[in-house]
Amino acid sequence: MVTRYIYEQIKKDAESMCVELDWAIERRRTYLDNQIGHCKGKKKELFTYLANSNELEGELIIKGLNDWDKIIENYEIEKSLLKPNKNKNSNGITDEMIEKAKQYPIENLLPNPARRNMTNCVAHSPDKNPSMSIKNNYAYCFSCGFKGSVIDVAMKLNGTDFKSTVRELGG
Repeated sequence: MVTRYIYEQIKKDAESMCVELDWAIERRRTYLDNQIGHCKGKKKELFTYLANSNELEGELIIKGLNDWDKIIENYEIEKSLLKPNKNKNSNGITDEMIEKAKQYPIENLLPNPARRNMTNCVAHSPDKNPSMSIKNNYAYCFSCGFKGSVIDVAMKLNGTDFKSTVRELGG
């Protein structure tokens, strides 16, 4: 997702400039507000031309208006998705903590080593033949249907809740 890339870029830039991530996100939101205002101004200009245009010009202007609408919509979507980082869920876990926990290598949790991205399932036992696929830090068992991220696997193996698992994996 493009927004995920933008968020990661903002995070990287904030760290390199030694500024708070929330501050950097707020600056991006301000920039997006300015861009939305600029685009709306351009749309307003096109509307004034539309009144005095012939049929061909009118079609081109309407196409231009639609293009500006798409640009504005993309900016508004990005703005709505960029939320301050330190907003905690009701359980005291931040989105950044969850992301960090999801980066923990799933292979480090498994009781049996994965061979060719296959291992014994952590959800059902006994599993004598490897039936769980490990790919992109995500697990899926073809036998019982268990599927989940590294957080789900850790919760299943350790019998812990989400909050303590995220804290354990993400630090």
